[in-house]
Amino acid sequence: MKRFRRIVLLIALLVFVISVILLMNITAPNPTHRRYSSETPITTGQDNKLKGDSAEAILSTDLHLPNNNSANQKQCLCGSSTSNGGCKVCIAKIPGNTNRIPDFVSDGFIADSKNEQGLLYIGNRFVAH
Repeated sequence: MKRFRRIVLLIALLVFVISVILLMNITAPNPTHRRYSSETPITTGQDNKLKGDSAEAILSTDLHLPNNNSANQKQCLCGSSTSNGGCKVCIAKIPGNTNRIPDFVSDGFIADSKNEQGLLYIGNRFVAH
């Protein structure tokens, strides 16, 4: 009987440890190293710009990066157009496209947030439908 109790206790302890590890969310494979954002963005109301600005501000805080859309940033992915479109720095040339200003630029990644309710995940990328 004593051996049975020890086995049950060991199994219960093992299940508890595995549960704690799963609840810690330690495996977030993204630049913020978080499973969820630090705050909840505005999701109500009719003003989509306000919703997007709220989400970008939270993402800026979580990434510890300034928003690239601010006047003193403006690092662009440049296309074949000769106009700079307000860009201060061209970080890459993409022939055939227009100038693009991503939301966040760092040494290790380029991020662009989207205000889209239903993004479809296919393979290794999100696709707006």
